[in-house]
Formats: sequence, C-alpha cells, structure tokens
Amino acid sequence: MASTSSVVVMIRRYQSGEQNPQAHVNALRMRDFLVNSRDYLPENITIMMHDKSISPELYPSRANILREIDFMVRRTSPHDYLFFYYFGFGDQVTCKHNSESDGEDEAILTYTGKRIIDNVLKEHLVDPLPQGAKLFALWDCCHSHTMLDLEHYKCNELWSAPFKVLSGLGRKTKSFGESLSASFLKDSSEDQSSINDDPQTRFGSLTTDNMGLGPRAYSPDTYLPKCTLDCPLKLPEERVKPHVVSLSACRDDELAYDDNATGETVTKFFIDYLERNPEASYHDLLSYIRHKVDGITLRRTQALVEI
Repeated sequence: MASTSSVVVMIRRYQSGEQNPQAHVNALRMRDFLVNSRDYLPENITIMMHDKSISPELYPSRANILREIDFMVRRTSPHDYLFFYYFGFGDQVTCKHNSESDGEDEAILTYTGKRIIDNVLKEHLVDPLPQGAKLFALWDCCHSHTMLDLEHYKCNELWSAPFKVLSGLGRKTKSFGESLSASFLKDSSEDQSSINDDPQTRFGSLTTDNMGLGPRAYSPDTYLPKCTLDCPLKLPEERVKPHVVSLSACRDDELAYDDNATGETVTKFFIDYLERNPEASYHDLLSYIRHKVDGITLRRTQALVEI
C-alpha cells in the first residue's frame, strides 16, 4: 500500500533580512490541507520553521533541511507519494559548472541566510527516488521555475507569455534585485507531465487528485533527447523514472510577492482552490492562481498610481 510523507519548510526571516509575515500561517494551513484534504498522516508531516514551538533540530538551516529531505527520500518505496513545500526566499548565483542555460543557479535561502542551490536540491530530493514514486514540490519563492533542474520543464509551459512586470514590490531585499513579476506557474517533472494552454488538448484533463497531489498523465522520460516543446510521451507501464512535479511561483528571472494586507499568497490560492476542487486539472488550478495574482497586480498598480 502506498504511503505519504511531507516536508514543509517555512522561512519567515533570514538573518537580518526582510520578513515573510505569512510564513508560519502558511505552514499550519498547508499541514491542515494535507491532513484534511489529502489524507496525509500528521506524524508523516515534518514542519520546519524557526519558532520556539519547534525543536531546534527542525529549524530550517541548510544541514537540517537536507537531513530531513534525505530521511524522507530514504524511506520511500515505489508508488509512495511525497510532498515538499518551501515558502521563503529564492536567489540566483553564478553557475560554476556550465549546467544552466542562463548562467545562473537558482537557490533557496535557509533561515541563517545560507543557500541550497538547485543542483543540490535535485541531488537530494529527486535523483535517489525509486521508480514509480511520486513527488510534488511547491516553491512559493522568487527565482523558482527550475528549482529542481528538471529536464523537461520546457515542454510543460501552461502559458507562453510572461505577466506584467512591476518594480520594488518583491518578497526580496533590493540587494537581490529590483524587477518583479506576478506569478508564472510551471508544471515540471522528471518523468514528466505536460500542460498546454488549451484545456481541450490531450493534457487539459490532467488532474491533481491522486497526488498525494501527483498528476494522471502520460509522460516523457529523461533519457530522451534534449527537451523540446513537444516531447514524446511514455505510457505509465513504460516509465523508468519517478514522477516529479514542480510548481513554482515565478520564473527564474522574476521575483515572487505577496499581499500582506490581505494575507494573499500563491500558497493560499493553491490551498483554497484545491479544497473546493479536489480533482481539479492543473490547467484550471493554475488559471485560478493566475487570475488571483493578476488581482494583486492590479491593486498594487493602482496604489502606485495614486502615490
């Protein structure tokens, strides 16, 4: 029988940097969502955040995060469901190993300000998974599109055009960048599912109901040639890789942001929609999130005009 496991990582503040007021609220909401809507057992959900109610062993330092990822992955059997969720701060650093097309590694920040780059996340969270295991990762942070370095992310785009770009509103300090765009969400997988803009296409009915969040879809495998926009699909019985889906709050060159006045975040939109629509397609889920983020963009644009 398949089991479920989850690691939830919250970074409310790193060192003396900017704060994420919604971080700990989101952690508890995500835990409740997994338990009440996705049948995860509370004892199989690890909450990592810097709070006096949490054991120091679960403070989200670099060593602690990687240890908990390794523990979750090591005990995974074929057909198990894993859920990894990060809410915090994303960053980019110069790639030193020529593995990034844009010359930048994406990274998450720990509560001490240290980075975990995408290559390391993939090495610990994706590469050791057994065939048939299903991982769903949600990254509510800046620069998060290719946070797991999944080979087939290009053939997964739901939309081909970016959102409007604002300035100075990101969930980041200015030392990390000035530009900001609204959320542009992706579905990426190691043994990958693809989503097209047209809900009537072969991917339009891809659903989130067996996830533990994982999709029902035929997928290309990573030994295929370099990813194109139309990679060939593999039947489920022909897959040789685990099934990994990564949803991100923005592109690699963009900043994510929240509406702290209303408590609105990509995480909130994600949970709200799936609680009301437990068998939603990815197309409908992402369309909803895009619509809600556009609302934040409109309100903030109007606020800037009024200043």
